[in-house]
Amino acid sequence: MAVSEKNVSDDLHIISRRNQHPVQCEACANVFRPKHNSQGRFCSNKCSQLSRARPLKDRFDSMWVPEPNSGCWLWTGTLSRIGYGMIRASGKQRSAHRVSFELYRGSIGKMHVLHFCDVRCCVNPDHLFLGTHQDNMSDMSRKGRSNPMIGSKHHCAKLTEEAVVKARESGMTTREFATLYGVH
Repeated sequence: MAVSEKNVSDDLHIISRRNQHPVQCEACANVFRPKHNSQGRFCSNKCSQLSRARPLKDRFDSMWVPEPNSGCWLWTGTLSRIGYGMIRASGKQRSAHRVSFELYRGSIGKMHVLHFCDVRCCVNPDHLFLGTHQDNMSDMSRKGRSNPMIGSKHHCAKLTEEAVVKARESGMTTREFATLYGVH
């Protein structure tokens, strides 16, 4: 065992004994114990800044792994709350699949970047294509991913479709109807 491997192994053992998860710095490969309020990617501000100084393509390419069965490039960096990859570029958080398209295919403009594979964290440029907002909505609907919550399917619905039809045919006033069905 090489000396450096032994030191890392010892460090990991000491950190894990303190009930902390061992983390390796993405910039310098040192093992460290992250503070409770950090993401735990870098051991210091200096390493964090050095990481951002790397070219965008280098940073991007270090944050995905290939999935051999589907061909997807699965994003291993930060994910949005709905599962899309995120990367800091030009001083702001950007969607990783949009950055992927720009890096490997070219300009996007005001277009949307859609997935052929429907895997939100996929950043493989071969799985991405440009489209309008309408194209995105049509693609979603065609693939059965839309969940229109209209009428009694909406989580706030208080009436069924049958009750609404009955009320309209009855000639009741809105106030009478609201009192009858307990909706105010």
